Amino acid sequence: MSASPDRAETLKSLDQLIAARRLTEADNAISACLETSPEDAALWLRRGIVRAQARRLEDALQALEKSASIGGETAVLHYNMSGVKSDLGRLDQASDHLEQALRLNPKFYKAYNAYAHSRRFDAEQSQDWLNRVSSLLSQPGLQKDATAVLNFAAARWAESAKLYDRAWDHAIAANTARQKPFDRAAWENRYQATLQTFTPGLLADASQGAGGEGSEFIFVVGMPRSGTTLTEQLLVSAGAFGAGERNDIQAIIGSLERTLRMPWPVMANRLDQETLRQAGAAYARTLKNLAPSHRVFVDKCPTNFRYLGFIRMILPGARFVWCRRDPMDTCLSCYLQDFNDQPYAFNLDSLAFTYAWQEKLMRRWGQVAGPVLEWRYEDALRDLEVQSQRLAEFAGLPWAPDILNFQDNERAVSTASNWQVRQPLYQSSRGRAARFGGALQPLSAALAAEGVKLK
Repeated sequence: MSASPDRAETLKSLDQLIAARRLTEADNAISACLETSPEDAALWLRRGIVRAQARRLEDALQALEKSASIGGETAVLHYNMSGVKSDLGRLDQASDHLEQALRLNPKFYKAYNAYAHSRRFDAEQSQDWLNRVSSLLSQPGLQKDATAVLNFAAARWAESAKLYDRAWDHAIAANTARQKPFDRAAWENRYQATLQTFTPGLLADASQGAGGEGSEFIFVVGMPRSGTTLTEQLLVSAGAFGAGERNDIQAIIGSLERTLRMPWPVMANRLDQETLRQAGAAYARTLKNLAPSHRVFVDKCPTNFRYLGFIRMILPGARFVWCRRDPMDTCLSCYLQDFNDQPYAFNLDSLAFTYAWQEKLMRRWGQVAGPVLEWRYEDALRDLEVQSQRLAEFAGLPWAPDILNFQDNERAVSTASNWQVRQPLYQSSRGRAARFGGALQPLSAALAAEGVKLK
């Protein structure tokens, strides 16, 4: 795409590419536009957004600073600067940018939720911000997206103010506004088919003649909010490269589905040795190109729990870490987080359903695709030294006392846990659900109905 005489149409086309996550196309298009319009602040803003999504964080920061130097400060600019600074671990600066965004545009609704999760607030501060967003929520004609993000922010501040019933009410309102279709029957069929497809025989045939290829790759899986980011950060502090939450495995599966014209998971029965070898090599090449000097790589995409059998087929030596946390604490933390790309998270029944199937699949993978290291969040809270030693040993990494200061690691992190992973471990994160008392009875009932054992 070249720069269009109709600037509005040009920017609209770029925004469509960005929304579709066609990042390479978007970046190339922006570069072409900048050749003829090098002083266009909106183009530099979009370059910053694209490069942030592509994890080119320093490039993103430079582009956003260039946009500011040309067009001045805007709420949108500060919001995007905050995201980049947060990923880079500059948390105070990230929080300051959100304050500036809200100062410039008090109705920039999604900035409230980002700000609520950007730092620790005391009870008085939380009450002040809760009053502010409550006033905004009382305005007529709010769109669903605004209703959702403001209620997520209100839930966060109400919890910080120890107003747990009110926090839960806001959480319900947020998730109701955000609710998306979730086809439970389709997912159940897919999960059942996964259990039926990945038999010991299939995995034995796939690994025939294979050595330990892929032993340098560690897959950290489990439910979101179960400690996956902490686990990755500890491994990085021990010397691994943290690749973050990547979708490479899903992309490889999608490519094979199109090539074979067969859906997941039954297409796994049609994969020959050469196809498996090529898939594993493609994955390895992608990860190693991110950090050629490293020898151990961490892929922290929690929902890869669905694909460990396939991963074992293409990377026979891969190592799996299953992060576990109290079911009520895990599901509550998911419900209080705006997981816009996880439609199961906005309904208690589908959340409990997904939690239960995650457990079923992981138990099966432990039987047929092991070894799997089970790593419990509560155990880390009790004795981080012992648990970090277990983790390092499983990963084949050296352990040193500095690993315990994982929060000081300056690597880039992009996750819902951005702020938490930069803090020391707090015992207060254990038993989070208990503070909500009887308000969470619908959640405990949903989990019990799925056969999940509760304390």
